[in-house]
Amino acid sequence: MPSDAPRCPLEATGDELVTIFRRTFQLPRPDGSLPRTFHELEHGCLDGVFTVPPPADPALAQGLFARPAGFRDGRPAAAADALVLFRAMDGHLKPTPGRMLLPGAVMPRGRPRLHYLQMMADTLRSHLKGRDLAGRIYHSVAPFALGAGAMKFQCRPDAAWRNVRGGSFAERLRKAFARGPIGFDFLIQPRQGEHELLDDGIARWTGPFTAVARLELPPQPVVAGRGRDTAFTPWNALAAHRPLGELNRLRRVTYAASAARRGASQT
Repeated sequence: MPSDAPRCPLEATGDELVTIFRRTFQLPRPDGSLPRTFHELEHGCLDGVFTVPPPADPALAQGLFARPAGFRDGRPAAAADALVLFRAMDGHLKPTPGRMLLPGAVMPRGRPRLHYLQMMADTLRSHLKGRDLAGRIYHSVAPFALGAGAMKFQCRPDAAWRNVRGGSFAERLRKAFARGPIGFDFLIQPRQGEHELLDDGIARWTGPFTAVARLELPPQPVVAGRGRDTAFTPWNALAAHRPLGELNRLRRVTYAASAARRGASQT
C-alpha cells in the first residue's frame, strides 16, 4: 500500500505558504471581497451526470469504479520545491506566468529545475489551446489512492468539441450549450511501481490511461458568478481515493485557510 505518511513535519511549511498566499495571491477584489487563492478566473458551477459503466479491468474496479453507477451533482522534496517557488513570487503585486520564471523559481540554489520548466511549457501549451471549459484536458498533478494502489486522472473533452470565440467565459459557455451537451471521458492512470514517485508533481508516469467513467453536462442556464463563494478540497473523497503525498497534504492546509479567510463553505 502506498504510504503518504509525512517524512518530516509540514506544519511550518504550510504556515509560511498560507502567509505568502494571503499577502501575494489572495488580494481583495474592487468590491472588498476576497477571491480564492488559486483558480479564481473563469470557472463554472454546473450540474452534470457522472456515469460509471461495468468495469472492464478488475484491477481498476476500486472505490467509485467498483461497479456500474450514475452520480448526479453539482517526491520527498515536493513541499520544499513549492516553498522555493512561492518565496520567489512573494511580494509581487500581481503574480503572472512571467514572474513564475524568476531566477529564484527556475534556479533555486543555483541549480536549474528542468522539470519545473517542463511544467511551465505544458501550462503554456494548454492555455494556447483555449480558455473554454470544454476546450482543454483537466488532470491531477498529485496522486490519489486507487484502493491499495495509486493513480492520477484525466478528464478529456469530446474530440468533436471546438472552442467558442468571443464574449465572456459565461457567454461562451452559453453558446456551447446551445450546440448540445458537453461531454468528457474520465480516465485513470495506475501507478506502475515504486519508481513512480508520489511526491514528484512534474515527472510523468508511464502507464496508460484507461477510461472508467463518463461526465455529461446537459444544456442548462449559465449564471455568471455562481459558485464564487463555495470552496473545493481534494480531501472530500472516498477513502479508496484519498489524496496521497506531500503536495496534497499542503493543499489540505492552504485550501482550507483560503476558504476560511473569505468565509466560503467547504464542498
